[in-house]
Amino acid sequence: MFTQANLMMSEHFNDSALKTWKSLYSLDTTNANACYFIGQMLLKSPAHKADALPYLQKAAAHVINHYLPDNPYEKNAPPPAYYYLARALHVNYR
Repeated sequence: MFTQANLMMSEHFNDSALKTWKSLYSLDTTNANACYFIGQMLLKSPAHKADALPYLQKAAAHVINHYLPDNPYEKNAPPPAYYYLARALHVNYR
């Protein structure tokens, strides 16, 4: 499902990618990588930007510098999670 979600994101099928990321997150709620991608997808949606904040807060708590982007077993988030967290905070007037 990880590969499928990444492919959907690269093809700009954001709604489908979001559903797949949420399915992955429901299997493992400690996965900061899934939170990172869910937050990104929610920030891209016009109606659900504010919903990105809790996911990105969780992702930013588990950022690592040696992030492996194509590894389906990666559980941590990359450093750009801080940027997306800042955007989510801005959208939520915080």
